[in-house]
Amino acid sequence: MTAPVHDPADRVLFPTFAPEVVEDMKRWGTVEEVPAGGVLFAEGETDYDLFVVLEGRIRVTKRIGGDEQLLTVHEAGGIAGEIGILSGAPAIATGTAVEPARVLRIPVDAFRQMIAQSTPFSRAALQALSGRTRDVDAQMRQQEKLTALGRMAAGLAHELNNPAAAARRAAAALRDEMAAAQRRSLDHDCRLDPAQRDAVRAVYARLASAPAPKPADALARSDAEDAVALWLDERGMEDAWECAPSLVDAGLDAAGLQALDATFAGDALEAAVEWLAGTLLMTTLAGELEGSAGKISTLVKAIKEYSYMDRGRLQRLDVHDGLESTLAMLGHKLRSGITVHREYDRTLPQICASGSELNQVWTNLVDNAAAAMNGRGNLWIRTMREGLDSVRIEIADDGPGIPPAVQPRIWEPFFTTKGVGEGTGLGLDIARRIVERGHGGVIRAVSHPGDTRFIVTLRIDGPPRTGA
Repeated sequence: MTAPVHDPADRVLFPTFAPEVVEDMKRWGTVEEVPAGGVLFAEGETDYDLFVVLEGRIRVTKRIGGDEQLLTVHEAGGIAGEIGILSGAPAIATGTAVEPARVLRIPVDAFRQMIAQSTPFSRAALQALSGRTRDVDAQMRQQEKLTALGRMAAGLAHELNNPAAAARRAAAALRDEMAAAQRRSLDHDCRLDPAQRDAVRAVYARLASAPAPKPADALARSDAEDAVALWLDERGMEDAWECAPSLVDAGLDAAGLQALDATFAGDALEAAVEWLAGTLLMTTLAGELEGSAGKISTLVKAIKEYSYMDRGRLQRLDVHDGLESTLAMLGHKLRSGITVHREYDRTLPQICASGSELNQVWTNLVDNAAAAMNGRGNLWIRTMREGLDSVRIEIADDGPGIPPAVQPRIWEPFFTTKGVGEGTGLGLDIARRIVERGHGGVIRAVSHPGDTRFIVTLRIDGPPRTGA
């Protein structure tokens, strides 16, 4: 069983009563022994009583999104079952004894009489009912939305995967066929003799096998194209300005063209340059098409990894996979002016966690960092070992930092420093719930101008076990 959704130490949601109060309550019910695994009330049940825990522990679980989610654990002095009784609805959860326990069973009618007397017990019970109901409803809505979104993402990824793979295969085949067609056209060009055709093929082979030249800035590229076009124009080539960009893209500058003077002249030079420019352009376009289809396949894989729809809530996973899929999903926000620095410890063991939930955490933290830097700066993703039983993940940026006056409030629900319509103020609250309540980990923030870090610590063996 995972860490509870609700914090059992929250005395507003889960009040505990002093021994003398519990002793007074015994006149309203009967004391019973419950074996380990015994069920006090079951989800959906309409006929059940209130229980006060005298000894032992009672865990309360609920089916959310197809998984059994631990809501809380009641210990001595706690009450269980009052929400359904007071609301008149069926039980919204199941109460089970973690270990042999003693409980005070208070019948429904007696409990309602206790509430009517407006005692400290009744006031605490009503306050707990209101808080717990809101908390459970919020959790259910969030889980249902995430489940629906995950299923939609997984379905979309599945539908995109086949056409993306087909486009990639077609692009590769198209590149090969175009190269073959160009070779055949060269053999039938009467402006070139056999030796010159061999020379053209050699130049093409050298350019095609060489590493792609580093992209130049716009000014340097323009100067290189002008130099190539001018060199060709001086030799009487009519389409010099159209051929120049393809030749420059392949790494053939004016100095490289000088070597053609010894082999080609007049119509032969024009034929050689036209063939080289056309073949290089088609090869480049086919490569871009294949690369684009490959990027779609990579993004589809990232969506599938991001959604984790075909897996249970908890599984063994490599934390780096979730970080990488999140970076892929947010690539449109990072590629324009943000440099991502990956400082990964690849020797980290797999951890027991919910991949889809952790991806929500990474998404919120990375998105906040990108927004804080206003789209320009450096983003660091670091992973490392933390002690013997935990891993540590840091997401840092060199933005302006979080103002000291704001830092104490960043975890508050609905608190945001973003403009109207830009943020809900729930991102960090959700992140903390997932890390601390859902995984038994710790999340904290350290911020100074030029260095803001969100530090997440997660247990390797997963959330602390609560109950059987």
